[in-house]
Amino acid sequence: VEPEGVKTPPEHQELPPGPPLAESNTKETTPAEPTASSEEEAEVQLEELRQLKQALLDRAEFDPAEFVASTQRGMQMKELQAYLQTNYAIMQEELVEAINANYSEFISLSSGLVGVDTLIQTVRAPVEALCTEAALTRDAIDEHRAALASTLAERDDLLVRREQLYSLQECAQTVAQLEALLAEQESPNTAKQPWAWSKLDSSSWAGIEPSLALERIGITYTRLEHRTLPQLADCPLKEDLVRRIERVGASLRTKLDGLFVQQLRHPDHGLAPCLRTYAIIGQVARCESVVREHLVKPIVTKNLTPSLLGKTKCDGLSKIYDTVFTELVVQMKPILSTAGSSSAPVAASIFLDPIDAEFLADTIQDGAPPPESAPQVATRAFCFVKNSAWPEISAAIQNLKAIFAPGIPEDFHTNFSLTIGFVARLEALCQSRQEVEAMRGGACARGLMQLWNLDIYFQLRQRGLVASTVEEMSRAPQPTRSSVDQQAPFLPATLLLCQHLTHIWSDKIFLHALSAKFYQLHLQLLHMYSEYILQKVVELAMSTTSKLDASPTSAAAAGLTHGAAAEGPSLSMNDLPLVMGDVSKLAVHVRKLQDRVYLCLQVGEDAAGRLVADSFNKALDDLSSIVPRLCTRISERLSEACSDKIQAIRGITTFFRMTNKAAPSKPSPFVANFLGPLRSFVNGAMSTVEPASMVHQLKQEVVVKVCETYSSQAGELLETLKKSEDTLRRMRKVGSQSSTQNETTDMFKICLQLKLDSEEFGKQIKLVGVDPTTVEEYQRLVRVTAMDQETQQG
Repeated sequence: VEPEGVKTPPEHQELPPGPPLAESNTKETTPAEPTASSEEEAEVQLEELRQLKQALLDRAEFDPAEFVASTQRGMQMKELQAYLQTNYAIMQEELVEAINANYSEFISLSSGLVGVDTLIQTVRAPVEALCTEAALTRDAIDEHRAALASTLAERDDLLVRREQLYSLQECAQTVAQLEALLAEQESPNTAKQPWAWSKLDSSSWAGIEPSLALERIGITYTRLEHRTLPQLADCPLKEDLVRRIERVGASLRTKLDGLFVQQLRHPDHGLAPCLRTYAIIGQVARCESVVREHLVKPIVTKNLTPSLLGKTKCDGLSKIYDTVFTELVVQMKPILSTAGSSSAPVAASIFLDPIDAEFLADTIQDGAPPPESAPQVATRAFCFVKNSAWPEISAAIQNLKAIFAPGIPEDFHTNFSLTIGFVARLEALCQSRQEVEAMRGGACARGLMQLWNLDIYFQLRQRGLVASTVEEMSRAPQPTRSSVDQQAPFLPATLLLCQHLTHIWSDKIFLHALSAKFYQLHLQLLHMYSEYILQKVVELAMSTTSKLDASPTSAAAAGLTHGAAAEGPSLSMNDLPLVMGDVSKLAVHVRKLQDRVYLCLQVGEDAAGRLVADSFNKALDDLSSIVPRLCTRISERLSEACSDKIQAIRGITTFFRMTNKAAPSKPSPFVANFLGPLRSFVNGAMSTVEPASMVHQLKQEVVVKVCETYSSQAGELLETLKKSEDTLRRMRKVGSQSSTQNETTDMFKICLQLKLDSEEFGKQIKLVGVDPTTVEEYQRLVRVTAMDQETQQG
């Protein structure tokens, strides 16, 4: 669609350039001349339209609704229509001007396109012909290539078949040679013919050792079985070769077993090749079975029988184990290293030649993984102890039913210890730690351990130890220390417990398989002793002391004190220091057993070892804590005894009230008895107690508590005295001067007496061995009994 004002020639395509022809239409669209104000408005509108047009050109799509909304700005529809018509006219004018300005260029472009279609047709024809020829050539090449590939495939198939044929031929020849060589081994007197192996350069086998010959046969047999046969194609000849190779293998194993048994009985330099052959053909387990059947079993059948144990206590078990172990070491010496031997065992030095090792490595790496019977490079380790000796010996031991009877703990302990020691000697013959662990975790070891009634043995031992301990602790404590042996325990229960604790960890009772239970028994006995001391001995001593205080001069009291009475308890508080000594001796004894306990429990640096150490130290701390608790009970009892004597200060008021007695000049005579129980106990029962710091702490605690009681009663006495005096003053309306002075003098006398008594009590504290200036409670007593100014003036 051509815009108005543009004139295009109707007939000819090529027109000469001429002047623009758009002037006539311009006049038609030009509006009438506006006024000055309308011209200004038109210019503003034109400027807005230009901006709006530029904004519209920048957008991808034109939205009429948005345009109307942005330009209406409150205008009526008619005004907006006129506004848009004016804009349309302006746009038409600009379009015509643009076409007229480039008219000559449009004409030149149309002239240059004349004849282009003809030129394109001229070029297209040869190109299409060339494409047709290329397609024909490609089809021919594909046909030739397919024919060539088919020919090459047939050729490769022929080559593979030829290789298979050669392999079958070579395998058949090798099998025949192996069969011939094995036949020669069956007839050793027949002259051996030289035979060239494919692996060696025409080596002569005339006069070769049988063990070395079997080793080479084993290498060839292994190569055929694990490398050559898997690569052969399936065919009847292969099936026949497989059957022949199996017969060769069976014959090889039979001959190898016979030669190996001969070498075990008469060992020489042929033993190592036999072991290497077993390793090469993957028959290590068979070798171990041969050793068990022909070497171990005769020894066990001969020596490890129930008839040699003895009739009653299995006295012959130790001799049986020694004999079996000695003969076993002698017979297996060629393949095992004895304890302390400097020479390496034969089984530990079985290594392949470099060529054989390289061949076996290639055999294992090529193709699928080998079966269980495939050989291993450097051979799997022979475990003759674990797989040959131990199963046979374990089965024979399990047949000795008499040694497992737990009825007599001593015999059971002996039999178990001898058996475990024998097993430990067998483990010492193992070649590696892995073999020992496998031997301990195997079915033979589990079956043997299940026959030992360890729980019943422990119950019998526990019942005996605990029963005797409970029986002794249920009796009335009777001192056993003599005047000669001052180092012996004071209580029989202490001596018995020391013996039991030592007995638990002795070699005659302890079994490592029951280590956890014996350790629990150890802790149980210590706890029982703690309860015995605190709940029975201490309570009994305090009860006896109370009876002695109730009748201190009676004959029964003397009998109770020295344990001479026929009935009743024989312990008193004076014996508690000796009980404290028993506790300390027991703690020292337990501490000496610590190394033995750790050794039996095999305590290490792991979490289990730290747990055992913590529990052991806690039990030791609980035992040692009995001594401070005993001191506390003693101090409480002594404090009560001393506090009872302080009641005598109440008589001071009666002594001076309205008696016209002279003012006191010295302390009361009963003050010297305030600390009498403490002084007697310290100088008597506590004289031998160590350390001295414990005795001083006991005296300090008693003095503190007595001072508290003394200051409390003195304060109550003075408070009561002051209240009485105040009451008398209020009731007395009229009194003589002399009576007033008298009353004042009585109060002064009482206070002065209390002051003198408190000072004397300080001297008594110092005589006991405690510095009164360091006792805060005594300083409080001094402040309570100090005379104030009013009392001094009275």
